[in-house]
Amino acid sequence: MSGARFEETIFHAALATRSLGRGGLVAAGSLPSTNDAAWDLVREEGPRAAGAVVVADHQTAGRGRFGRAWESPPGRGLLASVVLRLDAPISAARLSALSALAVAETVEAEGVDAAIQWPNDVYARDRKLAGLLLEARDLDPAAPLVVLGLGLNVSQQRAEFARGLVATSILEETGREPRREILLARFLARLEGGLDGLARSGPAPLEAAYRARNRLLGRDVTVLDEGAPLSGTALDLSPEGGLRLRLAGGEERRFAAEHVTIVSVGAARR
Repeated sequence: MSGARFEETIFHAALATRSLGRGGLVAAGSLPSTNDAAWDLVREEGPRAAGAVVVADHQTAGRGRFGRAWESPPGRGLLASVVLRLDAPISAARLSALSALAVAETVEAEGVDAAIQWPNDVYARDRKLAGLLLEARDLDPAAPLVVLGLGLNVSQQRAEFARGLVATSILEETGREPRREILLARFLARLEGGLDGLARSGPAPLEAAYRARNRLLGRDVTVLDEGAPLSGTALDLSPEGGLRLRLAGGEERRFAAEHVTIVSVGAARR
């Protein structure tokens, strides 16, 4: 879709959801940040903003976790944000995991062999394909709204990625360039279905699916914990419980996603 029109009507027409995107979908050629634009909608509309979607052809100040920049050339990525409401049992950690699963399922429908890197990055062949950013600002207990941002590499070629960035795109993985409105519609449908399933069946199916798709289990992992690198084997992980590592000396420790970042991932242990 790099050469196709980028219009709200195209994204609206592709929607396959019951509610997400139906009450409001904004498509812009360029924005500083789709997350910031989504927060503008929250300020303007309050609780009515729940379910709204913002999508941009390009961002000038896109960001990921821990304030890192997210760069994508115009026409090359799916850059979108969704306003969501947190209601039990939908915690922020479960929403983050559910969203990563929705992305993985979305790209698998395009023929990509996807895996999740805790907490919510999506990889293909050990290269980063997508990232998610979940933001909460001054949560109102009466209307706890959050914004979920998605950056998915769609049609970048290897030479377009920043030097030193281990990344890939759907085009690189499959040789095909899918339309971004179809990818967004599929992601929103899977996200909505996952939210319905979580409310109906509780967190156990989500936890099992999240573990099954995670690329860290059984591998040697180095994390940065308050500036200090720690290495160990990933024994377990979950949206709520975090990452459990067995360190070199045999000690086991758990790490919360909001406090650590993954530095490196080794080969799977046999």
